[in-house]
Amino acid sequence: MAFFQVRLCGDRIHVPTGNGSPPIIGFVTTRFAAATSPDRVSEKAKSMVVREWTSGEYAGLNRGTGLQLRVEQVSSATLFT
Repeated sequence: MAFFQVRLCGDRIHVPTGNGSPPIIGFVTTRFAAATSPDRVSEKAKSMVVREWTSGEYAGLNRGTGLQLRVEQVSSATLFT
């Protein structure tokens, strides 16, 4: 099993800022995970982020129509990356 770094972009969210600024409508995030292939780690990373937006800390804040994720980059990583 290898370690990977996965960069994902998310959109179709709508998170009010509460300070008069425009709402947050997208994000970029990175996840580190172990998997047997880049394809498998991409799905694993997507699952991690979807969980955060559907039942995790962001679920109650999002007023969007449904999170859409795309993998921007998958690269090898080490425990020290």
